[in-house]
Amino acid sequence: FTADEFLDMIEAGAFEDMRVELVRGELERSSPAYTKHASVHARMLASLAAVLDQGARDRLYLDPAIRLSEDTVRGGDIVVTHAAVSDRVLKPADIA
Repeated sequence: FTADEFLDMIEAGAFEDMRVELVRGELERSSPAYTKHASVHARMLASLAAVLDQGARDRLYLDPAIRLSEDTVRGGDIVVTHAAVSDRVLKPADIA
């Protein structure tokens, strides 16, 4: 699959009840976040939100899709950008 095909499938609801990434054109299921990971995730999000200037330009994204190439779309846990992103998926250049 290509990244565009994969993103279209996501928007159509093809993977609503599962976590899936596209890696070198192949679909890969992701494990759910277990308790320890989810707890660390929440603390990191709260800490980042407290120090970033989100009103001016910084943005926090939780579990965004990141398009790494034409055949790879991975999910990030928490991503910081220095501007709002209007695309449906982040690119490496968007990430602070």
